[in-house]
Amino acid sequence: MSAKKTDELVKEELTLKQDVGNAELFLAPKVSFNTTDPNSEFVTFVLKNYNSKGKYNLNGQSSAINPKTKRKEAIWYIPGEDSIWQSELVERLKDKAVVSKRGIIKFDKKRTRIRKTDTLAIDFLTHHPANLDNPTRLIGETRIEFEEYNPARIQAEGLKKDLYELDMADKARYAPVEQMKKHAIYLGIKMADDLGFQKQESGIRSEYIVAAKRNPKLFDESFGSPVVEVSYLIKKAISDAKIDIGGSNGNVTWAGTSAFICRKPATKNPHDVLLELAMSTTAEGLAFKSQLSSLTS
Repeated sequence: MSAKKTDELVKEELTLKQDVGNAELFLAPKVSFNTTDPNSEFVTFVLKNYNSKGKYNLNGQSSAINPKTKRKEAIWYIPGEDSIWQSELVERLKDKAVVSKRGIIKFDKKRTRIRKTDTLAIDFLTHHPANLDNPTRLIGETRIEFEEYNPARIQAEGLKKDLYELDMADKARYAPVEQMKKHAIYLGIKMADDLGFQKQESGIRSEYIVAAKRNPKLFDESFGSPVVEVSYLIKKAISDAKIDIGGSNGNVTWAGTSAFICRKPATKNPHDVLLELAMSTTAEGLAFKSQLSSLTS
């Protein structure tokens, strides 16, 4: 992410106006705020990977690990109470009128902001199992995730992502030609253009660099991996008609001898089936890989 885009994102997120908590009691005032300012009146939390236009009402009751007892315990967000922990609200929770005041924390456009004076809401969100910043969060307790908005962290993560992309682009830029071509094929880059003419090295290199930046994780994990070489050999064997993938009953055989290699399920790609076989440590997999190397060398 560029510095300009990061600045725009931060500017946008710092000027959004949200309503917080129980709509009747905790309506956020329409004021500008800055979460980087220690004197800011608010703490902001942001939903992660959630659609529905970013609107979500967080129930004021959940479970969390109590830092005092190290045990799982119910937590409550009941405005006006002194604690979120059920163990400290035992007597109060016997009163149905108290339970009925359980609050709802509203997310709009994936964000909610809480006044720093509302320590109860902040405590509830801090210990909530959906909070990604909670080191003892209970996985699987909720279908959403959120984290405290931190501009410095966003910028640091953006820089880390940009540097990672640049590192992968450098790998792509200086990779040896033959290694590049095999890896490019593995990444889905075609060696010929739309008219069937073979692409020049510079053209392949250009697309290879773009692929590295577009999906740096896949590029990094597969760069120099044995699976790339095996995948290339399988595709070459199929292209050179050394492997027959159109046999009856889904049988895949060696062309010429009709020797059986494996059976391909109707819903699976033959290349993927053969690659899985070749990368396995079974006797059949090792034999196939050995013969594949000898026939395509």
